[in-house]
Amino acid sequence: MTNRNRLTLNLHACGAAMLICTLLPLPAIAEEADVSGGAKPVCTMPFELAFDTPVLPIRINDSRVIRCVLDTGMPEGVFIMNPAAVEGVELNVVQQAKVTGAGGGFKMANLAMGATVQLGDLKFADQRVIVLTEPDGWQHIGVDGAIGTTVLEKYIAQLDFAENVVSFLEPATFSAEQADAVLPLEFVGGKTYVKAQINVRGDALSAVTLMLDTGAARELSVNGMLDSPDKKPVGIEGVLSSGMGGDVMGVVGRTAELRLGKYVLHDIVTEFPSEVSYDQDGTLGISILRRFRVTIDYPGKRLLLKPNDTFDDAFEYDMSGLVLRPNDAGRLRVHHVCPQSPASEAGVRVGDILVRVDGEELSPAELAKRRELLMQPGKTVTLSLDRDGESIKVALTLRRLI
Repeated sequence: MTNRNRLTLNLHACGAAMLICTLLPLPAIAEEADVSGGAKPVCTMPFELAFDTPVLPIRINDSRVIRCVLDTGMPEGVFIMNPAAVEGVELNVVQQAKVTGAGGGFKMANLAMGATVQLGDLKFADQRVIVLTEPDGWQHIGVDGAIGTTVLEKYIAQLDFAENVVSFLEPATFSAEQADAVLPLEFVGGKTYVKAQINVRGDALSAVTLMLDTGAARELSVNGMLDSPDKKPVGIEGVLSSGMGGDVMGVVGRTAELRLGKYVLHDIVTEFPSEVSYDQDGTLGISILRRFRVTIDYPGKRLLLKPNDTFDDAFEYDMSGLVLRPNDAGRLRVHHVCPQSPASEAGVRVGDILVRVDGEELSPAELAKRRELLMQPGKTVTLSLDRDGESIKVALTLRRLI
């Protein structure tokens, strides 16, 4: 990378960090796609899943394939969390950037300008690329970075989570006549918002403005609920996520009802953060959106939803009490243990390395399907742990914590 000079530039990273994921094998390029709106796709490709979030293969300046989340929380350009992904790529670095995010801290990055980004047959010239100077752990889960506005401001993106296929459409030829629900989008300060109604406690609906975040590996977050005792939801306190700036603390509980247009979802797993850095009422994450065929129409300022077969599935949450994160060596480290949880009662400690579940080895890239193993109430599982070089086995019986 060519480095012209070093300055300090305050930038905000894309949405909440994906800590753990599973990656599915990349299928062949789809030749036909079931696209609503009558428009012929200009590009159709399969996507992988990284803990529910869609991951697309891109190239920068004719690089090798770089795996990037399609993230509505990402401004123009590409954000690279794994600097090894662009090793050897000629980039015109013009500034050093300070990248801030949830948790209050920051990381240093290099800001490059004038890059050419390729996504399938689509090319985007004169793009900025932000590259962290040190890896952020995403390399251990198979994700190199994020891309968003660069693609979405030019093309309509239709995500089919039933087939794991995305189609990019020309706005001029698209019609929303076949959509089941059409929700207006608003754009403020580089972020995308959608209107909804929520009923957290089961008493009354409230109108809310939610940030649309396809890079947030969660269902829903609601702000301002921990400000006073009479608002505090029932749930478990602890680490909600670990973002670019550190840990985000709060309560995980449930929202009784969420209305998106004519569609109503019930008993939704919800994060209630203790500190809020944005002005919106909360965040609508990918784990709700993937229950629909989602059409993101930035040019038309609208979000189109059509339910798929997972729409009525119950919302479940981890039943072990473990919060796991890859360490620098790519092993699953216990980052937090929820109090009064099966893991706490079994004696699991922060810093333990999770090696196996019921005898099966576990890597960061496999955790999501193993997390399903940790979502079966009443099931007893055996965890093999490495504690400072000592092998330990503990048994814990799973139960619903929220």
